[in-house]
Amino acid sequence: MKRFLIILLSVCVLFSSCDKNKAPVVEPDVPVTPVDPKPDPDPEPTPKVEKDRSLWVSATVNWSRLRTKGDIKTWVKKIKNYGFNEIILEVKLMEGGVLYESQILPMRTEYNGITRNYDYLQYFIDQCRANDIKIGAAMTVFPTYGLGETAKYKDSDFEGRYCQEILSSAGVTDIRDNSTDGIFPFLNPADPFVRQFVMEVVEEIVSKYDIDSFTLDYCRYQNYHSDFSETTHQAFQKDMGVIISNWPDDIFRIDGEGKEYFGEHYKEFIEWRTSVITSYVEEIGQRIKAIKPDVKFEYWAASWWPLWSTGQNWISDKKNITGSYWWATANYYKTGFAKYLDVFQNGAYMSKLFPEYDSSSVAGQLNNGKNYIKGDCQMYGSYSVSGINFDPGEAAHWCLKNTDGVMVFELCHIENNGYWTSIKKGFDAAIEDGSAYVQ
Repeated sequence: MKRFLIILLSVCVLFSSCDKNKAPVVEPDVPVTPVDPKPDPDPEPTPKVEKDRSLWVSATVNWSRLRTKGDIKTWVKKIKNYGFNEIILEVKLMEGGVLYESQILPMRTEYNGITRNYDYLQYFIDQCRANDIKIGAAMTVFPTYGLGETAKYKDSDFEGRYCQEILSSAGVTDIRDNSTDGIFPFLNPADPFVRQFVMEVVEEIVSKYDIDSFTLDYCRYQNYHSDFSETTHQAFQKDMGVIISNWPDDIFRIDGEGKEYFGEHYKEFIEWRTSVITSYVEEIGQRIKAIKPDVKFEYWAASWWPLWSTGQNWISDKKNITGSYWWATANYYKTGFAKYLDVFQNGAYMSKLFPEYDSSSVAGQLNNGKNYIKGDCQMYGSYSVSGINFDPGEAAHWCLKNTDGVMVFELCHIENNGYWTSIKKGFDAAIEDGSAYVQ
């Protein structure tokens, strides 16, 4: 028995030894299909941002066209359907107050026998929002009259605060006495009361109304014949550190034969006058942004710079023009106010569109403007469609390709001249080639 167990144990050890030396079994190769990782989703396309395609709507010339709420509703739809994406609405008039419910100025409700008894600005805003079109308010800044005596600001408040002109050897006269076409009753920008008035109007509109932009118009002097009031005399002396004992002859005079003389302090006067307008632009921009930072601050002026006679130095203060003009001091260039704007609406109201580098054309004026602005703000090409010798649609397309946006002047001219289809074609061409979008 003992011997049997020994033999059995030996056999088990032998088999165990054989298993250890046995070659491993190799499984046949099995192809493995790799599992693709879940692909990343396609990125959301970056939304295209449209450049502004703005239409200016003046107040009195469109009064009968926009007499009822139904008229406004119809016209806003038409404006949108023909490719515009913003309306710029004149709401503070030269004469008779404003076109909205104001706590400080009378609301103008009648013109040429046609009455509107509703908040014109608010109804435009409502219709623009309903039609997905932007709305901006435009303010005629200094020409002001016909306010009556019932609102916070009355005609009597502005007695002695209008610009004083020199037109002849007779000396200083009130600008309201000048009946020449194109001469308007400008308030004196250097008067502190006028500044307070302007700022209150701006702040009321921006605070109360849901607007996308705010545009200054007529934020200037009438021309170089004003202002020669005593208010201006004292402010000029204080700001410039000079004494003018022979006022206004040491600045400007006209003799009995109509010859004009520019006095020894004339250049300083031009610089100072321009700095007054620049200070308005700076302060208005600051006040708008303090209330609603997203509201675009815009300024319209004629493209044919220099506008030294009206005090509008809309160019960059990086463009030093010292020595280039007889009327410019060494510091005049510092009054450039483009840096205070979001948008400069460059009013190239010329009768022809091309050649591109001809200063008598729309394109030429706008090309000059880009060189003057130097990127300090956006520049929109602006042109009128009254009395033109070019295709307004081609002009719209050119402006969108070559500037930051376009503003067409004006609703009544487009309608009266039948330019809707042409302008829509220009917009469509810009949409198709991508120039209608911010790059």
